[in-house]
Amino acid sequence: MTYILFVVGLLGLWAGADAITRGSLGIARKFRLSEAFVGMTILALGTDLPEVIVSITGAIEQRAGVETAGLVIGNIIGSTMGQIGLVLGIAGVLKVLEINKQEIISNGSAMIAAALAFWLFAQDGFISPTDGLFLLAGYVLYLVLLSSNERKLSKLAKKSKKKKLFKRDKQVMWRHVLELLIGLVVVGATSHLVITQGLIIAEMLEISQMLVGIIMIGLGTSLPELAVSFNAIFRGSTEL
Repeated sequence: MTYILFVVGLLGLWAGADAITRGSLGIARKFRLSEAFVGMTILALGTDLPEVIVSITGAIEQRAGVETAGLVIGNIIGSTMGQIGLVLGIAGVLKVLEINKQEIISNGSAMIAAALAFWLFAQDGFISPTDGLFLLAGYVLYLVLLSSNERKLSKLAKKSKKKKLFKRDKQVMWRHVLELLIGLVVVGATSHLVITQGLIIAEMLEISQMLVGIIMIGLGTSLPELAVSFNAIFRGSTEL
């Protein structure tokens, strides 16, 4: 029964993340944002929500006295490795991905900097509130710079007409907002289930929380990115 509940929790996370992503994309289409910008912000945040919510839920449980640090860190490591190795690897096998060298240098450098910051902060064996604030500030700064760059590129795109933009969506805005809110509720409800059942599985199999976090939760929550990547490839939207 524990494994069934764990899988149900993961399915709920995926379904909620999918609803959030579709709602967010609908809103993005209203504003005709570029595919590359949507991929690095809305899709990245939407498909990462399972990992984010699981980590937040784990941190809350930790504050309540339940040891969940191994699950949280394992989730982060497993998800990151899954997205870079599994998702990008399979996407590259399926189709040659055209890469903008300038965007990869800037955004890739930000990704490496984030990983390096995590590695440095973890050297003392803890991720403290101060470390967390530094990481959050870095991510907010990245989004601000990305948004600023997107505005500049959009102006150039209107002149050159080379940048891929979403066609304006004909559906009313409230439907997208409703889908977004439903997704948030589903993700929030199922994240606690994943954490609690993950702890039980670690105890049943007598393995570390870190291993459960990396293999079962981390890779499991990476599947939305894999699904989005497949969909984007088949649609020809490789910038996503």
